[in-house]
Amino acid sequence: MIVVAAGFGLLWQMFPEKRLAHYAEDSFRQAAGYAGELHLGWMGIASAALVAIGVFVFLLRLLSVAFALSQYHGFRLSEAQRRLTVERGLFARMRTSVAPRRIHTWFLQETLLHRWLGRRSLRIDTATGGREDDPRKLRELAPIATPEACDALAAGLLPAAAWPPAQWQALPRNAWWRLFAGSVP
Repeated sequence: MIVVAAGFGLLWQMFPEKRLAHYAEDSFRQAAGYAGELHLGWMGIASAALVAIGVFVFLLRLLSVAFALSQYHGFRLSEAQRRLTVERGLFARMRTSVAPRRIHTWFLQETLLHRWLGRRSLRIDTATGGREDDPRKLRELAPIATPEACDALAAGLLPAAAWPPAQWQALPRNAWWRLFAGSVP
């Protein structure tokens, strides 16, 4: 959405305000005239609006995938001199590193789509100074990997912990509702 908003901002800056408003008004009039000629009724208009929203969401997701591919192109995790180093990026090559002793939180994520595709992602949070939203901060150790690779990585970096655990403790039966309710807004 940030890229789409930036695109609208760029259009607003490149073209005079009256020309852009005139173009939007003409486009809306043409679309309304075309819809009026079809005599769709309220169900047809609602269906067309839902299709237009669906196409917009699909294109937004496609843009998101392209952004992720460019961001993680050439992803490489290495360990040298007691530091984990990640190199990634297609248009701008980024290199970030962290000492394993600075890692204080591990996030192993396996969504429904991950399970269908046999993948997981492994992220970390570090105990370093600086801004939380710093783009150079190391966050992903494995943006997408097989469960075996994630388990081997975690077991290698956490020698004191028994990873993966022998037995998982299940969440309470109604825990899904708390997780779902937090993401609704």
